[in-house]
Amino acid sequence: MIRLSYLKQVFVFAAILVFVTFAYLEIAILGSSEIRVSSYKLALVSLFQFILPFSALLAWLGWNSLTAIVFLGLAVLMSLLATAALDGFPLWVFAFFYVSIFLTILFYESLSRNRLRVYSVDIEKNAEAQNELRLRIEAESRLADAFLKRYTRYYGLREVCERFATTLSLDKLSSMIVETALDFVGRGELCLLYLADPQESKLSLISSKTTRDEEHVKLKEGDVFDRWVLKNGQRLLVQDVDNDFRFDTRMLDKDSPVKSLIIAPLVHEGRVVGTLRINSNEPDRFSTEELRILDLIAGLASSALGNTLLYAKTEELAIRDSLTGLFVQRYFRSRLKEEHRRSLLKQTPLSLLMLDLDFFKAYNDRYGHGAGDIVLFQAAGLMKEIVGELGIVSRYGGEEFAIILPNTDLDSAASVAEAIRRRVKGTSIEIRREPTKITISVGVANFPADTLDCEELIGRADQFLYQAKKAGRDRVCSSAL
Repeated sequence: MIRLSYLKQVFVFAAILVFVTFAYLEIAILGSSEIRVSSYKLALVSLFQFILPFSALLAWLGWNSLTAIVFLGLAVLMSLLATAALDGFPLWVFAFFYVSIFLTILFYESLSRNRLRVYSVDIEKNAEAQNELRLRIEAESRLADAFLKRYTRYYGLREVCERFATTLSLDKLSSMIVETALDFVGRGELCLLYLADPQESKLSLISSKTTRDEEHVKLKEGDVFDRWVLKNGQRLLVQDVDNDFRFDTRMLDKDSPVKSLIIAPLVHEGRVVGTLRINSNEPDRFSTEELRILDLIAGLASSALGNTLLYAKTEELAIRDSLTGLFVQRYFRSRLKEEHRRSLLKQTPLSLLMLDLDFFKAYNDRYGHGAGDIVLFQAAGLMKEIVGELGIVSRYGGEEFAIILPNTDLDSAASVAEAIRRRVKGTSIEIRREPTKITISVGVANFPADTLDCEELIGRADQFLYQAKKAGRDRVCSSAL
């Protein structure tokens, strides 16, 4: 731009210099008395008149067409002056030359304007195309960013699947699921994982994760939204809890801060086994994209939970008696060792009950093995009901049972044994529409009152059981009695 501006200035300066110089020379010649030969004056003036219009061309190149016309008009005035001073001056020749230059300037000016107009249209088109291209690039960039973010999320689900498969512990897996859901969805303040009870058709909270330390989980069994998902087996998006016509908000906790939520069902083998839910304290916090991500995580979690529950069920079947539902002898001995070790370390008492149904063989011979199974099942239920969470009830073998009572002294253990004896004796069992009665004998041993050794504790309880049977059965024997 600087060079172009400087060049224009040169052209304008040259135009002024040419015109002033030759106009001055022409006036000087016309007014000179020394040059008397008319033909010589005519030749010089004619030469100058041919040169003067070029100042108009220079002015046009340097400035614009209006400046060129001014210089051309001045040249015409000089021609008129020469004509007045010299009678033989051919004005018409120069007039034709001036008109030619004037038309040339107008032609190129018109051509320049047309080109400028075309260039302006092209510039506008290019600007519009550039704007469209810029908008398209921005849109493509946003789509690329969204795709990259989505791809990163979905690619990370492969690692999630691998992490879910690394554990068969329900507690660890459930914690892993809620943490993963909150992290991948990226929105919401609370994630809840519920498992369904197939017998009672209700939900139980097994794990939760919150981004706020003060958040307190009140929904231990879910609410109307979770029950809807459990019933319909479909995922759910609620943008605004207060304005969702599908649900009766009167059934919700008025003090609950939840304003929006997403829920995905946990489906295993075609059955809804639970729900995975994320809450937010703000309305319109989630979209279908977040719901889709939660549904994918729920799908992976369902498979992992199915494997974990199956493993737990297999383990339970391996340690429980199929008839009575009590623990088997192998599990009993393992737990007795654990409780014995814990009692040694903490210096706490440990009691063991060995129980045997009286005259069970004769009962079987009289009523048959099917009736004997009914008696074993009923007796096991009575023991579990009385002991509850205080101890571990197991089937030791045949009609013999064993009960571990941690943190229980000898007198308390004897009281539990007596309660079981009375309850069994007082219970009537109907066999073939005939009410029957059974009795039970119990031996009670205690650590450290009877022994410090784990295996010897079993032996001492067996001794007291034998003593009870020898004394006439239907009784409790221990070192305290």
